[in-house]
Amino acid sequence: MFKWLAAVFFISSLTYAYDDVLAPPVPGIDLTQNPSSLKWKQIQTPHFNILFSDDIEVEAQRAAHTLETVFPYVTRSLEKEPKKITLILQNQPTYSNGFVTLAPWRSEWNTTPGIDPIFSNTEWIKTLSVHEFRHVIQMSKSMTGFNKFLYILFGEYGHAIGMNLALPNWYFEGDAVSTETALTNGGRGRLPRFERELRAILLANKKYEYDQTLLRSYKNFIPNHYIFGYFYVSKMREKYGDLFLSKLSDEANEQSYNPYAVYRAFFDLTGEHFEDFYENVMNELKAKWVEKKDELQTSPVSYYPVKDISTWTNFNYPYPLIDGRVFSLKSGLGDIQQFIISSPNGEETTIHYPAPITNDFAIKVRAEKFAFAETQVDKRFDVRDFQQIKVFDIDKNKVIRSWNETRWRLPVLSHDASQLAVAEWATNQSQTLKILSVGTGEVTKEIIFPASDVITSMDWDSSNEALYLMTKDRQDMMGLYKITISNSRIETIIKPSFITLGGLNVFEEWVLYESPESGIDNIFAINPLTFEKKQITSSVSGAYAPQVSQGVLYYNEYTVDGMRVVKKEGTWDSAHPSKNSFVPYYEAVKGFENKGNLGDKILEKASLYPVADYNQKKASVNLHSWMILAPPLTTSISAQGFSRDILNNTTFTFGAQYDLNDHTTLGFAGINWTHYYPVFDFGVAYGSRLKEVTQNGQTSDRYWEEGTAEIGLTLPWKNMTGRFLNQASVRFFDALIKVTNKITNDRSVLADGALHAPGAQFSFASLSRTSSRDLFPRLGMTVNYHGQWGSDITGDKQRGSIQSVDSRFYLPGLLKHHAFYQQLGYEKQDDRDYRFRTKVIYPRGFDNDFFKEFTKYSANYTLPLFYPDADWDGWVFWKRITGNLFYDHLVGTPPFKALGTNYSSYGWELMFENHYFRIPIPVNLGVRQNIRIHGPKKDFSDAQIFIQAVGQY
Repeated sequence: MFKWLAAVFFISSLTYAYDDVLAPPVPGIDLTQNPSSLKWKQIQTPHFNILFSDDIEVEAQRAAHTLETVFPYVTRSLEKEPKKITLILQNQPTYSNGFVTLAPWRSEWNTTPGIDPIFSNTEWIKTLSVHEFRHVIQMSKSMTGFNKFLYILFGEYGHAIGMNLALPNWYFEGDAVSTETALTNGGRGRLPRFERELRAILLANKKYEYDQTLLRSYKNFIPNHYIFGYFYVSKMREKYGDLFLSKLSDEANEQSYNPYAVYRAFFDLTGEHFEDFYENVMNELKAKWVEKKDELQTSPVSYYPVKDISTWTNFNYPYPLIDGRVFSLKSGLGDIQQFIISSPNGEETTIHYPAPITNDFAIKVRAEKFAFAETQVDKRFDVRDFQQIKVFDIDKNKVIRSWNETRWRLPVLSHDASQLAVAEWATNQSQTLKILSVGTGEVTKEIIFPASDVITSMDWDSSNEALYLMTKDRQDMMGLYKITISNSRIETIIKPSFITLGGLNVFEEWVLYESPESGIDNIFAINPLTFEKKQITSSVSGAYAPQVSQGVLYYNEYTVDGMRVVKKEGTWDSAHPSKNSFVPYYEAVKGFENKGNLGDKILEKASLYPVADYNQKKASVNLHSWMILAPPLTTSISAQGFSRDILNNTTFTFGAQYDLNDHTTLGFAGINWTHYYPVFDFGVAYGSRLKEVTQNGQTSDRYWEEGTAEIGLTLPWKNMTGRFLNQASVRFFDALIKVTNKITNDRSVLADGALHAPGAQFSFASLSRTSSRDLFPRLGMTVNYHGQWGSDITGDKQRGSIQSVDSRFYLPGLLKHHAFYQQLGYEKQDDRDYRFRTKVIYPRGFDNDFFKEFTKYSANYTLPLFYPDADWDGWVFWKRITGNLFYDHLVGTPPFKALGTNYSSYGWELMFENHYFRIPIPVNLGVRQNIRIHGPKKDFSDAQIFIQAVGQY
């Protein structure tokens, strides 16, 4: 789960900007906290410090014993025992995830177990213990060579940058997936679902260059680095030995100043160029998969027609409606998730945009209604989220019932749509099966279900009196059961085994489900009365989400262009057995780890570790990074420090700077406290200043001292409604600016004295979610207001004030992924004695002349032009070329009439989104032509070259 956020933060922190008055620095607000009501405990083991809320102590003990059990096995092949790390067990999120990161050094696990088939073939705590702990070892091992030097200079930020320059993301995730597969009875490397996208690409005779697979694409769907990395590292260990990854890591991290370090290290160790290795792995996989494909006799199917689509698109969970149309959930490179109805002629109608649906669970239409669970964000604390359960009526084209702020999942309607079943996973890690009335919304039945058997899929029987459940136990085995609602009696339909089960759907006397037991994900049917079982599809890349209607089997089949809707020809339940089509790429690595099969170990029968209270106040200072900078072509030396406590409640920034030429010094410090709902911030800066002053032809240096202090309180808020994410914040602040020994006639700067400058800020944004290809939201708006009023408190009656509004509006363009983006800004200043820095960007092509009052309008039409996907020998990867046509207009009141009151320009921009030196962070290099219509240098045009973040103009 490695990101380049640390690198981005580091680069953005290299400069410290000052206006005519010093601005006190305050760290950017990060709202990823837990609710302040949580009481935290900790367990200390020999290798881990585990933090957890007091209601999940049993789970914390299980995590502690599991980690200590896996420790020698997960560390062995990387030959490194890591330094002690703090693990935070997060029980507030409803989704399953885990990560390890620096700045500060920690790991975080979401304890809610996964139910997606890709995550459900190994018990969740065991999966995290192997996978995430492998990342801990990788990161600890990377503290060597040039990375040590970067750590001395920049702390953990430096370590993070060096590590990610030395090793690509496929190394980290591929090694972790390979290890989780080799050490357990499960793991993603055993799942055909995990590799299906790459298999489909190779079987379709498509070929991508290595840089495309590394840096991804807007033009084509490229499987992620988990998949490629798993095959790379598994082949490396098979071909070059058990400890090869350890050697590769050591040599690459020694040379982390070189972005090609891993490729040089690979060649030094093997004598093989990595690009040749990549080609060989892809060719080997293709040959093996083609051989398996040639042995298959696939099911005869017909594809339901779709519109002419130009890119990878999925149509998930198909259901045929009475009138011949088909319901599905559409998503892809060019589309956010949306429920659609497709006609036999390929036309589509979007009926609803849900908020993000995080779990891969087949949505079932019953009596022209369907239920689904969508993510509901917390209004303040980003660590916590909820699931909002909704029932949508297709005939009425609206949501007819919803339940807010739940921890429910797997919602499924009974066959008559009168009842809803959900599985609740509570924050205390208990599990409850709930039955609700769709008519009243009330819970009619609750069945406590053991948390040791995680419900991963369910459906109603034909009588609507019982439920079929798939569960995963702590021995990594899955089974199928029937539970009668009236008396909670459970019957076993399929005994637990290591075979993954999913996609449960009941039709009459048959239970349909997905399983990879044929080596490819296919659909099976079992009769729970006779226990007759048969495979009813034979697919090349995977069959999913079965649904029988009027004697016809509809389901999803994965293709190189995405998930498609197919109808099985002939009798729906005719058997189509197939030979095992799986290629067990993990076997060589499993052979190395043979004595470490964690599936054979009992991890819970151990004495309990001592539990203690966690003192958050005592741990509030946690210095993790620092910078000692003397940037080239500058005359300054600066030192900065960064502190953030493990639970992210307190953040400090502090430092000092010295200018060698001016002989001026300054110090600064800022803090955010985010423990409670309001965010409190405080910042101070103090230093000596210098300005050259020319009077009567004589130039002299004038020194003075300035101090600033600012305290603020912010009230943040957010929510998600359908495709729109809405955010708002109100901040009130009070600032004091003190100037000593400064004499000036310049009205734009503060003279000797003290200015009291309180103010308020307000921001609001409502933006639709974007697909990978979208440059801007298709719909949305943002508004930012800043007001500040300064008055002298030392007797000289100096004053100054500013009120500024900057709003943006987003509308769809003429074609898909085009955007019509507009800005409307207004600003007014009372500059009798002091001018504040303007908050609204001036028209392009003009200098920032001061206006007492102005209104600005800007229009931009932005569109993607090309997706080159072109590589220049590993130096530059050309990813996307974007065009923008703009018009800017400003009308204002200047301090002097000679400046003019009307500034306007138009022009064009080209943005080249490229990757350099195979670094995953894209760089947007822009070329702009400005043509001035009104204002200074009227009818004059010039060109500019600029660098900006992706999608910002």
